[in-house]
Amino acid sequence: MPQKAAAQLLRLPASTLSDLLHRTIGRLREGHRIRGLKTIGVDEISYHKGHKYATLVYDLERSCVVWIGQGKGRAAIDRFFNEALSDYQKARIQAACCDMSQAYIGAIQTHCPNATLVLDRFHIVKALNEAVDEVRKEQWREASKDERRAYKGLRWLLYRHSSTRSRRDTRNLKALDKHNRRIYRAWRLKEELEHFWTYQAP
Repeated sequence: MPQKAAAQLLRLPASTLSDLLHRTIGRLREGHRIRGLKTIGVDEISYHKGHKYATLVYDLERSCVVWIGQGKGRAAIDRFFNEALSDYQKARIQAACCDMSQAYIGAIQTHCPNATLVLDRFHIVKALNEAVDEVRKEQWREASKDERRAYKGLRWLLYRHSSTRSRRDTRNLKALDKHNRRIYRAWRLKEELEHFWTYQAP
């Protein structure tokens, strides 16, 4: 509910309600202290129809957001490390997870000397899918008219996870071994990495 509508409902001037909200938020923030942070995740979200960004830092052990800052990139994440954490707290962070953004990777390496850097699974899988699609596009450009007909609908099939594929889909993908070894090899390498996430021992 917008502040103006809430003020009308409460029969208060909008400025009075705004002042009350700001004082309450300020009081709550004073009581919000980051304690015992050992594993962090860093990501950004877009809002205002994708025109604005916010950087989020969350505690992976407790599954809660610990900090939100306006903007994205190195300047935003540096604000978190410089303003929200002490040197002692930064030294205690054991693991930090982020996407493949050099801004986040660089900030974690600079501010958290004892943290193991973990790349986000979603972004690794996305990068693999893009690499496989690049091979498919390259082969499509080189293919004859008849070969292109055989590749139709292949894009989404290559993206699909093994748990959501039908037997027919799997047969079609294995048939690539005879028709196009390069696409088949790229898909096969992506498939093999699925087992990586289940490994327990280094």
